[in-house]
Parts: sequence; structure tokens; C-alpha cells
Amino acid sequence: MVLLVSALLVLGLWTLTWFAAETWAKSSITDWAEAQRALGAEVGYETLETSGFPSRITFTITKPTYAGPLMGQSVEWSGERLVVGTRPWTPWRLHLDAPGRHDLKLGGGVLNLSGQAEGLSADLVAGDIWPQSLDLSIAGLELSDGEVMGVDDLTAHFGYAPDGTGLKILAKGTNLTLPHSANMVLGNTVQNFDIALSMSDPLMPGDVLEGLPRWRAGGGAMEIERFKVRSGPLGLTAAGTLALDDALQPMGAFTAKIEGLFQVLEILRVRGFVRGSDAVIATMALSALSKRPKNGGAPSINLSVTVQDGMLSLGPIPILKMPHVVWGISAEAPAPVAAPKPPRDYKDVPPVL
Repeated sequence: MVLLVSALLVLGLWTLTWFAAETWAKSSITDWAEAQRALGAEVGYETLETSGFPSRITFTITKPTYAGPLMGQSVEWSGERLVVGTRPWTPWRLHLDAPGRHDLKLGGGVLNLSGQAEGLSADLVAGDIWPQSLDLSIAGLELSDGEVMGVDDLTAHFGYAPDGTGLKILAKGTNLTLPHSANMVLGNTVQNFDIALSMSDPLMPGDVLEGLPRWRAGGGAMEIERFKVRSGPLGLTAAGTLALDDALQPMGAFTAKIEGLFQVLEILRVRGFVRGSDAVIATMALSALSKRPKNGGAPSINLSVTVQDGMLSLGPIPILKMPHVVWGISAEAPAPVAAPKPPRDYKDVPPVL
């Protein structure tokens, strides 16, 4: 009798604990939705079902939708299904899975993308302003809008600590394909990338257009701890600091190791981004600094890279006028433009000298 009563008591207490945790977790989701609606977003879904008793809490949301501002951009997203899971003893730690179809619209129609992902999941620890942590994993994502956009695999970590260490972002992936409308000079596929950056005083969520001037005036800067990328002939490893000038345009100073620099300069010349005389001068001045590994392999060059007053310089040599950054995307789609000329195969570009 004592054992039976004890078992019933434990079961009853656990049931109360499970339902209390389930109520807390559900309120966290609904509170987030209400907070987004207060910022002008539209958040909706068709059904929300709860399951998982006794060891898990699982919310299955069908046809979730989001439409509203996100970091100064107009974003509309809809999915087939969103599964949110947690444990009763840690209801603030959420695991999200979003299998099936995804539809994404940016800038009120600037981009309309639809497709599926083999895997799309995230682990989230909620915070008061930013999430305390967000770990994202994407595999086999392919979206299309007349042209393909996707990534073979991508992992990202987003962490925020209000104790002064601030915001930290890590991202790593392979075969990131961007639409041709992005007009990537070296081709629309980035073979691999590995990025680590931090901001001790990050932008707060809200209107980026209003927040950026305050962030810059307060000495806001982004520390690029690691920036590795390979795209076409370019292999780049860099680190440095990035900030904004009075016109809210990027400026920064970096140290970099570059492979394929002269092929890139030639492609920039052929595409009209760099004047022929500048490409020749840079090639002649920097070729003496190029080094080839003793065991063979591609030659590389170590340089300081600066961005200031809208100009990118390699060492002391100005190379490229940077495009003017317009923060935010218009809610109205721009008039159609002619398709960009496809990038020339770098292997087929004749040398400057």
C-alpha cells in the first residue's frame, strides 16, 4: 500500500510538473508571437498540437507563417510544418525542426523563393532581448525563383551575453549558391566558408535604419576574428575590425592571406570593376610579395587590406571603389533589370602581363 501510494504521488507530482512546464513553454511561444505582432509583424498558423507526455513536450505547428520586418528588411515566410520540442525539466531550451516545403519572399517581392531542405533544425535558448544562444543546422537546402539558391550544408551559432561579452556569430558551410541576380563577380557558388565575428555592443532588435546611427555614434564595431572563404580562384583568410563611417558606409582594416589574387584582379578588369591600368600596377607592385609553398601548391600573398572612404586598398594601392550600401530593402519590388552578364571562367582569362 505504501509503495502504491508513493507511486501514485510521484506520478501525480510529475504530471503536475509536466503540465506546468508545458504551459510555460507554450506561453513562451505565444509571448514571442505577440511581441512580433507588437512590432508590426503578422504571425500565424493553422493548428497547434501538444504531445510527448511524460518525457518530452512537443508542439506540432502546421502551416506556420511570418510576415514583417527583420533587421530592416521586409520578410515573408511560410512553412509546411514546424515541430518545437523541449524537456519538462528545461522548458526554456527549445529544439526546432522544420521539414518539408518553405516559401520565402524578401523585400515585398524582390525575391520569391520556394523549395525544400533535407534537414533544417535549430536549438534555441531564449533571452530577454537576443536569444542567449541559437544553433542552426541546414542540409540540402534548394530554393528556386527561376534560378537556384541553396547550400549543401551550413552550421551557425548565434550567442548573446548581456554581461559585456556581447554578440558572437559563427558560420560554416559548403557550396553556397546565390542567385545570378546577386551578380557575384567570381561566380554564384561559394565553395566553402568559415566565419567568426563578435560585437561587444551589438545592435538591438528593431529598426536598423534608426539603430545604425546610434550604434556608430556609440563606437560600435565588429571584430572579424576569422574570415575564410574559397570562391572560384580566390582563397582568402582574413581578420580585422569593421565599422561604419559618418555616411554609414563600411570601413575597416584587416590582415589577409590571399590565393589567386592576380586571377581575381584580371577578372575584375575584364568585368569592368577595375581599370586596366590599376590592375597592371597592382600586379607589378604586388607580384614580388607572392610566395609559393616549398611543397608546391598555389602561390599566396600576405597583405594589409583597408576599406576607407568607399575605396578598397591592397597594401598602399587603391584597387576597387566599393558599392554604396543602402540599408534595408524597399517594400516594393524594383523595376526589372537586364540579366547580368555571367562571370567569365577565370581559368580562361589571359594574364595581364
